[in-house]
Amino acid sequence: MRDQQANRDLRKTAANRTYCYLCMLSVAVFLILLMVGFKLGGFQLDVTVLTTLAGGTFISAKGLVDLVIKGLFPTPPPPLGAPNAAPAAPSV
Repeated sequence: MRDQQANRDLRKTAANRTYCYLCMLSVAVFLILLMVGFKLGGFQLDVTVLTTLAGGTFISAKGLVDLVIKGLFPTPPPPLGAPNAAPAAPSV
């Protein structure tokens, strides 16, 4: 019972830290985009760099969310002796 509680606490901590990281990353990228958009302080980046920054942020966020979700809600293993769920594809 204590192991389950410790496991839940660890998952909760990991989820909270991941959420905080994603929030900080999103704010940082948003501020960079604002600085470029309004040319604050003469800050300027190439369109390719901005596209890479925005795309990389999205992919990073999606990957982290997927990782945390799979950790919080793992797929249970199939019962022993259960038939395979997916039949083999027929050969042509």
